Amino acid sequence: MNEFEIAHEAFLAKHISMRGGERLKRLKEGHGHAEKYFLEQIWSPFR
Repeated sequence: MNEFEIAHEAFLAKHISMRGGERLKRLKEGHGHAEKYFLEQIWSPFR
């Protein structure tokens, strides 16, 4: 695992633990390739 993948896993774990209901469902089911790519290209360089 590279640095981004480790940070991404931590990001998802944190937000999954904080969410409930529809938000939790959307995070688990709707966080796919496009969302991960966005985080890697946009979010990661600025964190």
